[in-house]
Amino acid sequence: MRLKDLSTPLWLLVLLLGLEAGLELRAHLRGWETLLLGPGPIQRAEAAGDVSYGPRADYPFWGPVHGQARSPGTLRIWVASTSHAAPMDVPKSRIFPTLMERECRAAGRRCEVLNASEPGLLVEENIATLEALAPAWRPDVAVLYQMANDVSALSGEYLGAQDPSAHERPAEAPEPLLPSWPARTGERTTTWVLVKTNLTSRLVPSRVLADGLGAPGEARFLTAVERFVVRARALGIEPVLVTFAVSHRADQLQQMPEPWQYYVYSFNMHLSIAGWMQTVRELNQGLYAMASRLDVPIIDLDAAIGGQSALFSDFHHFKWEGHERVAQVLTKALLQDRETAR
Repeated sequence: MRLKDLSTPLWLLVLLLGLEAGLELRAHLRGWETLLLGPGPIQRAEAAGDVSYGPRADYPFWGPVHGQARSPGTLRIWVASTSHAAPMDVPKSRIFPTLMERECRAAGRRCEVLNASEPGLLVEENIATLEALAPAWRPDVAVLYQMANDVSALSGEYLGAQDPSAHERPAEAPEPLLPSWPARTGERTTTWVLVKTNLTSRLVPSRVLADGLGAPGEARFLTAVERFVVRARALGIEPVLVTFAVSHRADQLQQMPEPWQYYVYSFNMHLSIAGWMQTVRELNQGLYAMASRLDVPIIDLDAAIGGQSALFSDFHHFKWEGHERVAQVLTKALLQDRETAR
């Protein structure tokens, strides 16, 4: 094969590499870890700062490092969440679990927050983390703030096919082949992620989408939350539930920016935006009913900030200002509950 015959593929490769470099730099400057550039400037600044942040080998939590031993009179708060409490694009000094410590100090209380959150977790994984780490770190209360990841996973199971068992692989089926390393590397590139995300989010609205998760899926989520409550109590920890807040209410649907709608469709291909709002509303009602039935404290974050889009960076993640407000709401409610319990 002559070099001339390779000129077109080579030019395409050069263009793709140039595109990837530009997109990686853009994502990197926005705080995301990328394939070529590694951790973003936020993570690097934290590593070089005066305050030590986890997670690290001797401290598995997403926030300021505390010793395992606790001073008398210190309230130790466990936060079980996902990317809402562990975002990649917000400094750890500005996320609500870290800010809760500041709010405690302002109220004259000593608090340590153990942020046992990671992006992508489900409630069952929050339970596993609690069971694995809480006995050694001995928190007083465990705050659960979860919903979006579970709803997305359950909608794929219950709405992705008429029969949920269609998603289950038979026990005798062979293990699926893992992608080759070039395929795995390609899927980690910023170009692949952006192309896949943008194509998916624009194709999904053309489908027939559901206007709710449905009773079976909602029951599964609430069962997982109840398991968290039961396991926390078994470990001698007071569980605290939190209602889930989103940027817009049903009567504000037309005001939601189009990019935010595309974001929702990029990670869920089954629920309409109205379906998301309906599901969040019904599950929040379910959390309230559970709190009453099990005598569990519940903090109504939805009532405090839901529908206030200025506090959100997308449909359900917080801006810096949102993290400030969440920290204020949660800390005030927790301290009031502790005072009432005395």
